[in-house]
Amino acid sequence: MAEPPPPPAPALAPATPPRLSGFGQLDARIKELTSSQGELLDRIQKLKLEVQNWRSNLETQVKTSQNELLELKKGLNSEVELLKSVSLSLSCRTTHGSGI
Repeated sequence: MAEPPPPPAPALAPATPPRLSGFGQLDARIKELTSSQGELLDRIQKLKLEVQNWRSNLETQVKTSQNELLELKKGLNSEVELLKSVSLSLSCRTTHGSGI
């Protein structure tokens, strides 16, 4: 009987074509820019959060100041009314005579 033919030689994996030197530099630059972009996006998110917190604090301070001003206005109006009544009382005494 005839001997079976020897198995074919394994095909060599094609060698990766040599990269052009410009592409290697381009890949490195793309990686650098991608990393930089990620850092910038993180910083933007942090700044947005800081602005939201700042705005919330500012709104709280404004409301507190408005409430304080409202209380001062009420107190001032109360004092004005008191002064008006005292002034009316005094003017009534002087115009009607106090019997002195």
